[in-house]
Amino acid sequence: LLGDPPRRVFRRVTLPLAAPGLAMALAVAWARAIGAFGAVVIIAYHPFGIPLQIFVTLQETGLASALPFALVLLVVALPLPMAAYVWSARADRRRRG
Repeated sequence: LLGDPPRRVFRRVTLPLAAPGLAMALAVAWARAIGAFGAVVIIAYHPFGIPLQIFVTLQETGLASALPFALVLLVVALPLPMAAYVWSARADRRRRG
C-alpha cells in the first residue's frame, strides 16, 4: 500500500484494524442512548420513556403487563448491537486470515 492515496489506506488498513473497537463503541453508545432516552422524553414533557414505563408498569400491574413494553424495547434496541457484533466478527475473521 506504499504510495496509495490516504483514502484507500484508511479503507484498507485503518478501518479493518479499528472495526472491532468501533463496533463495540457503537453498541455501547446505542445501549446508553436507549437507556437514557427516558430523560430526553421527560424533558420533552412526556412522562415516561420505555425503560421507565417498563419499571412503572411492573410495579403497578405486574410482570404480565410489563412484558409487551420489554418486547418493544428489545425489538428497538437489539438490532444495532447485533449488527455491530456481526460487523466486528466479520472484520476480525478478515483480519486473521
